[in-house]
Amino acid sequence: MAAIIERGNALGTFACAEPWIAVSALGGMGMRVAWWFRAPDRAGDEGSLRAYAKAAEWFTGGRVALDRLADAYAEYALRIVGHRASEKESPE
Repeated sequence: MAAIIERGNALGTFACAEPWIAVSALGGMGMRVAWWFRAPDRAGDEGSLRAYAKAAEWFTGGRVALDRLADAYAEYALRIVGHRASEKESPE
């Protein structure tokens, strides 16, 4: 992931001053989503999973659709690496 960020920086696609911090943040985001949507396959997991799901519903006002979560995470990831939209991506 660091190589991707560094390549993006070199190409001017990203403006990420601290790639290693971005890698850490993005990795944490990935682990959280994996934990959030995992199946409770071990004793004791179900309770913490339910507690997290209830907290997430309280924060968001309801269940979060997977598409909404994926879109938000993608947007946050691009912000973390300082993504610069190309002319093709910029709305006209």
